[in-house]
Amino acid sequence: MNRDQLLGKLKKIDEDVFFSGSGLGEKRASVVIVGGSALLLHDLSAKQVTKDVDVYAVEGEIREALLSDPDFNMGCQAYAMCMPYNFDQRLVEVDLGLMAMRVLTPSLEDLAVMKLYRWEAPDIADLTDPAFIEKVDRELLDRLVNDPDEAAASRIAPPELDREFKNLLFNYGQYKEGWLS
Repeated sequence: MNRDQLLGKLKKIDEDVFFSGSGLGEKRASVVIVGGSALLLHDLSAKQVTKDVDVYAVEGEIREALLSDPDFNMGCQAYAMCMPYNFDQRLVEVDLGLMAMRVLTPSLEDLAVMKLYRWEAPDIADLTDPAFIEKVDRELLDRLVNDPDEAAASRIAPPELDREFKNLLFNYGQYKEGWLS
């Protein structure tokens, strides 16, 4: 699906929940979207399409509505080990003018860390796209990768024994040298 289709799905779910009389009142439920869909929401996806929407966290009534749409993937808790520890302090609200829900994504820098762990063709395309490079805060990204209280703190194994974390550091070195210098 492209960005317009994703926005249409989110607006339809929001409308359905709002008019269902679920009693949300003034409070809107939060939905945290990660991965390529998050970049698509920020209009920074190199491909401009996604096959599904990775939902990292969702509150209340919205959960049932999202579960009813097969394009929303709720099984992405594995992302937790690929996000810097304090990512929740940097969540960004995507203003879609919704009534029942708030759509949030990790910061661009947190999304970059997630993609640096994987560093496959779609991730490389997203992170090396000139529009993304222009918007990413290089200083913050460097801190998230290298500060022991961020990427390393979200891992289970100690950094010196964690192969995936070592891969992150290697991939970041390539990224920094090839595109951020």
